[in-house]
Amino acid sequence: MEYLNKPTRWPAGSDEADLENGGDEEEEDAPPPRSVSVARTPRRLTFDDRSIRAGFVRRVFALVTLMFAVTAGFSSVPIFNKKFKDWCREYWWGVYVAMAVFFIFYITLMCCQGVRRCFPCNLIILTFFTLSAAVMTMFITASYSVESVMIALLITTGCSASIILFAATTKKDLTSCLGIAYILGICLLLFGLMTCIFVLIFHWYFLHIVYSALGALLCMFYLAIDIQLIMGGRRVEISPEEYIFAATHVFVDILTMFFHILGVVGRN
Repeated sequence: MEYLNKPTRWPAGSDEADLENGGDEEEEDAPPPRSVSVARTPRRLTFDDRSIRAGFVRRVFALVTLMFAVTAGFSSVPIFNKKFKDWCREYWWGVYVAMAVFFIFYITLMCCQGVRRCFPCNLIILTFFTLSAAVMTMFITASYSVESVMIALLITTGCSASIILFAATTKKDLTSCLGIAYILGICLLLFGLMTCIFVLIFHWYFLHIVYSALGALLCMFYLAIDIQLIMGGRRVEISPEEYIFAATHVFVDILTMFFHILGVVGRN
C-alpha cells in the first residue's frame, strides 16, 4: 500500500498556517507605524516677533539719548563757565586719564558678554562708561571755541539723523559690508599713525584735517551699518538681549563722528 504524503491544509489565519508559511505574509489590515515627535525645541528670542524688535529698538535709542544727555551736560559746563574752561585747559592731562578709563570700560562692554548681559552689573558699567566719555568730551570741547563746538554739534546732529533715516528705509543690506568696514578701519588707523609722525616731524598740519574728514566719513558708514544691525531683518542682526552692546556701538559712532568733525571745523 502506498501512502501519499499530502500537505495538510490548516485553517487560514491559524498559528499553524503562519508557521508553515514562514511568517512571510503580513496582515493587510495592520495600520502603518506612526512617528511621534516628543522633543520640542525651546523658542528662542529672535527678531521674528515685531513687538520684540520694536521694544529692543526703543530701549537702545532711549539709552543712547540718556548717554548723550549726560555728555552734553558735562560738555556745557566749560561753555558757560569761563573759569572752569581755563581750569580744563590748565589741567589738560585730565583728558588722557578720562580716555584711559573710557577705553577700559569700553573694552569690558565689548569683550565680556557675561558682564553686559548681567543686570544690574551692565547698567553700572555703562554708567561709568558714560561718565568717562562725558569727562573726556568736556576736556576736548574746552580746548575749542564755542562757535566751533556748536557748528560741529549741528553738523553731527544733521548727519546722524540723515544716516539713521537712510539706513532704516533703504533696501540695501549694509550688514554684508562688515568686512569692508573692518578693512577701512585698519587703513584709517595706519593713516592716523602716519599723520602723527608727519605732523610732529614735518609739521604738515593739513594731514590732520584730511584724517579727521576721512574719520568722519568712516564713522557715518559705521553708524549706518549699526542701525541696520539694530533694526534687524538683514543678513546679520544683533540679538535683542544685547541692548547694552547696541547702545554702546551707536553712542561711540556718533561721539567719534563729532570729534572728527570738530577736528575739521574747530579752532583751538
